[in-house]
This record gives sequence, structure tokens and C-alpha cells, in this order.
Amino acid sequence: MNKHIIIIVVVLGIIGFVSWKGGSSDMAPPHTSAVAVRTSFVTPETIAAQLNTLGTTEALMDVELTTKTTGKVSAIHFVANQSVKTGDLLLELESATEQAAVQEARVTLAEDQRVLAHYEKLFKTRAVSQTVMDEQKAKVAASDARLAAAEAVLSEMFIRAPFDGVLGFREVSLGTLIEPGDRITTLDAIDILKLEFTAPEYWIGKIRIGDSLSATSIAYPGKVFKARVEAVGNRVDPVTRAIVMKARLDNSKRLLRPGMSLDVILEGPARESLVISEEALLQQGKKRFVYLVTAGNKVETREVETGVRRNNSVEILTGLAAGDQIIREGVQKIRPGSKVNILADEAAP
Repeated sequence: MNKHIIIIVVVLGIIGFVSWKGGSSDMAPPHTSAVAVRTSFVTPETIAAQLNTLGTTEALMDVELTTKTTGKVSAIHFVANQSVKTGDLLLELESATEQAAVQEARVTLAEDQRVLAHYEKLFKTRAVSQTVMDEQKAKVAASDARLAAAEAVLSEMFIRAPFDGVLGFREVSLGTLIEPGDRITTLDAIDILKLEFTAPEYWIGKIRIGDSLSATSIAYPGKVFKARVEAVGNRVDPVTRAIVMKARLDNSKRLLRPGMSLDVILEGPARESLVISEEALLQQGKKRFVYLVTAGNKVETREVETGVRRNNSVEILTGLAAGDQIIREGVQKIRPGSKVNILADEAAP
């Protein structure tokens, strides 16, 4: 019985050894299937470069109105948000003392002028000397200067608008004692606004003084404001690599206010360039690259430099040529050297 069991075990061992040997000699390397992907081709297109950025409005002119002298407010001639013209009277300070000084200076000047006129008649008959005449003329000049000084002091008691514009909130009341530096109100010239925005250094040389641009505001959905570039900065920020630009914006309807944020759109010159689908572009750190399909449907990595982005497409400045086939779907499953199975692709240009 034991003999029969031993014989069976030996036979089974021989069969297993032969099977293992035969299998090992005919074993093929594991089969690696091609990755299914979708592709597109690099195509040339005409691109009108477009700058999309944020801008901030500024008043063409603005000032905080204050006083040059200390005084008590005796009259207020304006309200908040009032439109004013240059020279309009806005506020008066008590000025009885200053008015008296002006009146006294006028009387003194008139008396000195009367004496001078009398001396001029006498001088014709040699009744007074040239020295007396010169002394009286000097007196008249001095009196005239004192009157001018008194009138200047008096004028400082009346606050007037220095230019056309819109007033802000009133920050004083009747009877308030104000001093130099105390704010009375603000004045902004807003019929024309300045619009300040920044642009990447790429745009230096592409934007000219007088170029038109469009701006929109969340305060007025669907409304487009027009402006023109009036100044380009002469320095590029070394950190952001951006340059400051300013435009002049028509605001004659006074819809906008200084300090508002606007979306700025500026069209640059059109150019021929290469574009790819945005989904085909990959990024690692600061590098951008695509997967390029080469001979035998194998994949290689190609680093690229990009330009503007628009409508789900990306401009390619360097790294690719027109007609190159790149992977736009399935990029997560492949690596350089992978073989791909192209499910569907655009027609080659």
C-alpha cells in the first residue's frame, strides 16, 4: 500500500516539473496595452491680443477744502453733492475786523492820493520840491500795498471753489471755530475721470497714447464706458513685472465716482500665432508642457511658452509647430514613452 502511494507521488512530481519547465521556456513578457486618448492638432490662427485687467477711477482734479486762517463760520452756501463752478462762494468766516482793516486802508490811500494830487499842482509852480513829491508818491505806494494786504486777509475769510466740480459732505456747521487744516468739504472734478490700471510688460510697445479701451462696472451691468490711453509709466515693477498706465474716461453723465473698480478691456494689434486646446496644456511648477504624439503613436513631453488665453484655447509662442498632434484627453494616464491608442482626433490641417 505504501509502495503504491510513493509511486503516485513520484509520477505527479515528474508531471509537475515537466509542466513548469515547458511553461517557463514559452513564457512571454507581460502585455502592455496602449492608452486610449483623444488628440488635436496645433493650428495657426489670427489673434487680436486682448488685455483684461482691473482699473481704478480717479478724479481729474480733487482737493480737500480748508482755510488759511482761524475763524468762526458765519455763513454756509453749499450742500453735499452740489455742482459748483470756479469762484462760487461756499463758506464765510466772521470778518468784521478784516473788513474794518480794509476800510481803514482805503481811507488812508484815498487821503494820500488826494495830497499827492495837490502836490502835483503845486509842483507845476515850483511851490513844492521834487523831494516832497517823491516822498508823497512813496506814501501812496505804501498805502496801496497796505490796502492790498488787508484785502488779501479779508479774501481768506471767504472760501470759494477753485475749479468746476462736485462737492462732498459738509463737515462744518454755523458757529464752528475752524483752523488751518480743518476740512470743510471735498471737491472733485468728475466730468472726466482718470482710469489707472496695470499691464504686463508684454504690452510695452503695443499700447500707444490715444489707444481706445472699454471699461465696465458691476454698478451698471451691460453698460460699456469708453476711454483713451493718455499716459504710460516709465518704470516696470520688478516684482510683478507690470507697468502702470492711465486713461481718460468721459463721465459727463456722472455715473461713475472716483475710487470705483472697473474691468478694463484693451484690444492690441492682430497677429498670426499657433493655438492649442486649453485642456491639453499641463503645468509643473513654473514649466508648461504638452504630450506630443510622435512616430508609432508614442508620446514625448514638449515644453512650451504660452501667450494669451481665450475661448478655451491657449496661444503657443515656442515649443510646437503647426500640424503637431497633441493629447487633449487622457493625459492623466500617460507618461513620456507611453504608446497611445487614438480614439478620435481632429482632421490634420
